Amino acid sequence: MVDSIPLGAGQLTAVGVLTIVYFLIITGRLVPKIFYDAKAKESEQWREAYLGEREARIESEKQTTQLLELAKTSDSFIRAVFVNSQKEGASDEMANTSKKNAT
Repeated sequence: MVDSIPLGAGQLTAVGVLTIVYFLIITGRLVPKIFYDAKAKESEQWREAYLGEREARIESEKQTTQLLELAKTSDSFIRAVFVNSQKEGASDEMANTSKKNAT
């Protein structure tokens, strides 16, 4: 039965098998299940944190867009008030000079 295994694997001794398993563990190709489960749980936690941060970033971008629009509206209003006050000031000065000239 062992003779039917190809590549002379039937001739491996216990030391040969242990050596192969040792190198598989050292190179990281063979990992104990407890370590694998811990890494899988950790990766799931990081994935959830990333998705939560992504949703928060999308919400933040929406709020930033709204705040920018509000700032543009406020800026336009303040500039219009400033221009209007300058026009009013200029017309008041003209009225005062015309009154002084009339007297």
